[in-house]
Amino acid sequence: MKIIEIELSRAGKPVLGVGGGSSTNTYRGRFVISPDGSLKPAIFIRRSGQLSNQIDQAIVPLIEGDIIVSVYGHKPVNANNPDSHLEAVRIKSFNLAEKTAQAEEVGFEFSQIPQKVIEGLTLYHNRSGEYFVR
Repeated sequence: MKIIEIELSRAGKPVLGVGGGSSTNTYRGRFVISPDGSLKPAIFIRRSGQLSNQIDQAIVPLIEGDIIVSVYGHKPVNANNPDSHLEAVRIKSFNLAEKTAQAEEVGFEFSQIPQKVIEGLTLYHNRSGEYFVR
């Protein structure tokens, strides 16, 4: 099991920041896939402050079974690039008092990344979390 740091919404529900983008030769990002295989909807999208390539451009709610996917590397964004890295974990349970989630690693392929997310990852100095949410 892996421990993931999460945040809590004003209502005390588990949430996580998503977003990303690219610089001259590199990219990074994080997004959440729901148990039905779709991107999670945002409950908040940041419109001001430091936004470029940040992984907290939007906030999404979390439930058990969600898959958190983190990607980074040198361009291009694809499985054939030896310097592209992907980590995916499925949430098993939450510890709201400690703002953590227990998760297990799962198989997730670059081919499963939604096209919308790939566009956001490759966008130079991306400032929009819209690419990483439904």
